[in-house]
Amino acid sequence: APIDGIQGIAPVLAPLPATSQPAAALPGVADPQSEAVPGPVPRPSTDKRSGLALASLLLGVAAIVLEIFMASALRLLIFVAPVSVAAIGLGIASLGSARRGLAIAGMVIGSLSLVAVIILFTIGQSIENRCRTNVDFAASSPQCQGIQPQTGGAQ
Repeated sequence: APIDGIQGIAPVLAPLPATSQPAAALPGVADPQSEAVPGPVPRPSTDKRSGLALASLLLGVAAIVLEIFMASALRLLIFVAPVSVAAIGLGIASLGSARRGLAIAGMVIGSLSLVAVIILFTIGQSIENRCRTNVDFAASSPQCQGIQPQTGGAQ
């Protein structure tokens, strides 16, 4: 006697009838020979451009770090510009990679770094010029230490 609530499960649990027909002849059962065999499992991208995207990001961060440490040596700051340009170039080269976000981040950070280099170098040159030409400013400003003011002689 079936138990209440379980009687609907009994046909599902019954074994399938044994037949001599091939599996494809049974309704709802696909022939294993006719199914497409799945290809290899996709692996993480080994595209060289993905490595360029990561390099772009790392160079952009390195340029920012170099700017922070070299801000006091404004004449040496110009050597950070090639690192920034390399970050931008590698970012552009790797835009088509799987790591597009890293490429964009590297380009943005490299661009910001390049703009900062230009601004800081311009400010440094302006201060140096003022220290050389304005004797009163040079005597009173600690920024002018080590910079020789120009004398009134011929140039």
